[in-house]
Amino acid sequence: MKSQLLIWILLFSLARVGLVTAQDDFFGEDGFTDIDMTDPLGSEPGFAATSDVPEVAEDATESTPVRTNSPAAQSILDSNPTTPEEQLRAIELLIQLDEAETAKPFVNQLAAAELQANELVSLERSYGSGIFLRMARHPQLQPEGQAFANQVFTALQSAFQNPALLKQQAQRLRSKSKAQQAAAVRFLLSASDHAVPALIDATDDVAFQEIKPLLNSLLIRLGKPAIDPLLAYVHHGSDSQRRTALRVLGRIGDKSAAPQMAIGLWNSPSDSAERTAAVKAFEDLFGRFPSYDQLEILACRTAERRYSFQTARRTRLDGTVHMWRWDETAKRPKPDSVLPEDAATLEALRIYSGLHALNPMKDDYAIRRMVCLLELEQRAAGLDQRLPEGTAHAQAFAAGPAVLERVFRAALHDQHVAAAVAAAGIMSEYAGHDFLSASADQMRPLATGLIHPHRQIRWASTQAIAKMAPHAPFAGASHYLENLSYFAASDGRRKAIVAHPVIGQGRTLAAILNQAGYAARAVNSPDALFEAVRSSADYQLIVMSDSFVRPNSHDTFWRLRKDPAAAILPVAYLLRSAREALPAEITVGQGSQIVTLPDPHDREGLLLELKNLEALYVRDVMSDDVRMRNAKSSLQWLAETHDRWGADRVRLDQRFAAIAAGLDHDHLAAEATLLLAKTGSSEAQLALLNQVHLSTLSWEARQQAYQAFNRSVQSFGVLLNQAQIRQQQRRLSESAEQERGLFSSVVQTIQHRGQADSESL
Repeated sequence: MKSQLLIWILLFSLARVGLVTAQDDFFGEDGFTDIDMTDPLGSEPGFAATSDVPEVAEDATESTPVRTNSPAAQSILDSNPTTPEEQLRAIELLIQLDEAETAKPFVNQLAAAELQANELVSLERSYGSGIFLRMARHPQLQPEGQAFANQVFTALQSAFQNPALLKQQAQRLRSKSKAQQAAAVRFLLSASDHAVPALIDATDDVAFQEIKPLLNSLLIRLGKPAIDPLLAYVHHGSDSQRRTALRVLGRIGDKSAAPQMAIGLWNSPSDSAERTAAVKAFEDLFGRFPSYDQLEILACRTAERRYSFQTARRTRLDGTVHMWRWDETAKRPKPDSVLPEDAATLEALRIYSGLHALNPMKDDYAIRRMVCLLELEQRAAGLDQRLPEGTAHAQAFAAGPAVLERVFRAALHDQHVAAAVAAAGIMSEYAGHDFLSASADQMRPLATGLIHPHRQIRWASTQAIAKMAPHAPFAGASHYLENLSYFAASDGRRKAIVAHPVIGQGRTLAAILNQAGYAARAVNSPDALFEAVRSSADYQLIVMSDSFVRPNSHDTFWRLRKDPAAAILPVAYLLRSAREALPAEITVGQGSQIVTLPDPHDREGLLLELKNLEALYVRDVMSDDVRMRNAKSSLQWLAETHDRWGADRVRLDQRFAAIAAGLDHDHLAAEATLLLAKTGSSEAQLALLNQVHLSTLSWEARQQAYQAFNRSVQSFGVLLNQAQIRQQQRRLSESAEQERGLFSSVVQTIQHRGQADSESL
């Protein structure tokens, strides 16, 4: 039977001569055309023209079906193909015979065979991609045809990204077999930009010198996708690698690479071969060598766009872009999926580094370079984390306090949040340097960070000032104290606020948000909305109706965006009419911080939109654990500031709500108790007594609350009114035996101080 299959294969192959190119033969009769090893570029040995790479025949995605009678198809079936190769060949022949439905069992068997990745790649290498494309598209072979084709293409994609396999294919370019060379060329071209490191490594290897024109020609044939990894070599590679990368970039001919190519020119010694290669590359790009001023202007324009987070890269469905980044350990670039703003910042860093090298006296280049460097490393570490010791930290600290203050100011102005967070952290490490101003008229940059719309910057500025431990108030000190209260009020729960004029609808929305993991509350006025978001750092989401009238919802939205506590909080904006759209001025500059939803709303649609919204702003959100940690630190710093500045400057009684919120959490109770003992108010004393009587607390915690109450009485006297004092006496009379001693101490403290006050009068 198998002999019959071979006969049919031979017959159909002969019938297709002149119509279908044999898929095993890509480069002529012997499998590979002769390679011209001369240097048609005429400037550097080893560079061959693009035409020297043999053209690879494209796999046909459609074939004219060969009409034949059913005995032919039956003969193929009777041959009983069992191996994947035999089955695939049978499928191909049956499709050509217009008998695709007859091939369905073989397709099913292949899809169910669970072939290994190397086996799938081998099939594609042997038969080309055309047959798999036909299997994926033919309606009579679905869904198994599509499923198996996906398996093949997934395995192929993995193979293209396998450095070891790519290196092996580059080695095959040295083979004496023209067929093996042809297969290697085809594989490397199919791998696109992933083939660049293997080819660059080969150009650096003396063993490949005889085929260096072919290697360079392959790099040129890869075209625009190869630009990104080639630019990584321009910035980080060895001298020979930079030289090769520059020359290839010039031959690819894409002028968008010119700003980063210029860095290779600026960093090269005037008499180096690398410089010669760079000059030739620019001549290839522009037809002549541009002046240095022209290159600097071109680089500046591109750098400014990237510095402003504008990228020319195509964004994927998952919100990331494809980018090559240098791996210092492996000494080669590696592909990565990064956020568009990260890709833009890295490109800006590269260009500003080159501009700074070209013109070290221009401070703007150095400042923006430092902003980009800090931005990237702080993002990688996380906004909630301290900038790790490394290149960015070392360079920023070594630059000195004056430069670092300028970096912080630039980061604030240009909305580089992570850089500002990093700079604030490093500023706090300078012992003895004053980053604050005693003048009430002018706040220093670090103090302006206290009122920035982004809460991570506000926290970083607050933390830095607290670590500096100022001994007296400074310009902006009131904002510092407000921030300590704001962050101290966290209870660790992720909160949402729903603002709707119809309170019933607002509560329905709040119930949906509670199911989504928020601690949600509903309010029916803009004033209540502002009061809520200003009370704690726990609020992560605002859901707001457009139905408010006085003030209207659009004005309320803008007030939110100007309020530091709510400026970056994402907003789900409920529109009463599907035909109504947000005013253009509201959407400008808001980016991913706002979504619109119909009102009334669909529950599932609301949850889906909120999930998508969360995914976009997740980088800017403080986790529950971090907010609790910050609350603990804020309570401690508030106590320290009170001791240094005095009670008249740090009015703890005005911050009672934020302090008392910590009593509900074991993690914060000790710090809150200490502060309440220093707060001279009846509310503070009553809150401490309520802790003493709270049976759910540990006995130790209740005793600590009594001791704090005792200290408060000693400092401020008994501030309770007569009704509150009588309540403590009733509690004593109603207390259990094991609690009587503690409650008795409370009453005695009140009575003794009351008697002392009476005697003094």
